[in-house]
Amino acid sequence: VSHCMGGWSLDGRLLHAASLGHTDKVLRHIEMGANVNCVDEAHQSPLLKAAEHGHTALVGELLRLGALVNTDDRDSNALHYASYNGHSDTCALLVRHGYDINRANKFGYSALQYAAADGRTDTVVRLLELGADVNGTDKMRWTALHRAAGNGHTDTVRALVSYGADVNAFDSQFYTPLHEATWCGHTETVRELVLLGADVTRADLWGNTPIDLAKSTGE
Repeated sequence: VSHCMGGWSLDGRLLHAASLGHTDKVLRHIEMGANVNCVDEAHQSPLLKAAEHGHTALVGELLRLGALVNTDDRDSNALHYASYNGHSDTCALLVRHGYDINRANKFGYSALQYAAADGRTDTVVRLLELGADVNGTDKMRWTALHRAAGNGHTDTVRALVSYGADVNAFDSQFYTPLHEATWCGHTETVRELVLLGADVTRADLWGNTPIDLAKSTGE
């Protein structure tokens, strides 16, 4: 893997074109000798840049030309970036080409957790249909449902539960998704979780139930 540390080398022009989704320029730079797996100062490759911006057709071309699969920058890989930004078709293409759908980045987050945290419901559903683990956890034992609930993404919460998310899953501090939604003041999400079967009497590590949290926050 070559490194392009700034400037407008051939590899640098390839990286710029990939970020903008200029497929014709990308192909021309590679024909001229640019390295399809070069990386910039942040260790981002043309494939990662194209995936981050949802340039699905270009992602396919880069994979065809030998772009490495499942490689990370300093934090995450192309699938993580595509899911966070809600690029469902790009996610599907990456998975079909061998990306591990449940692979965690250095923070322990999967593609599904990124999509759920940002309320990308369509992408969440697509990832689940492709085989994502709906109850997979990160280093703090948060599930995708914890992330969606904590950010008040009610539609995403509903979708996750419909695909089998454990509505009473608890993290390392025994917080459930209902605890998260309650503590963060997401009233609509709280109501939805209760309707979906969340236990309002489940206590966290300090003995607080969601009802206790609601009282303390004035909700």
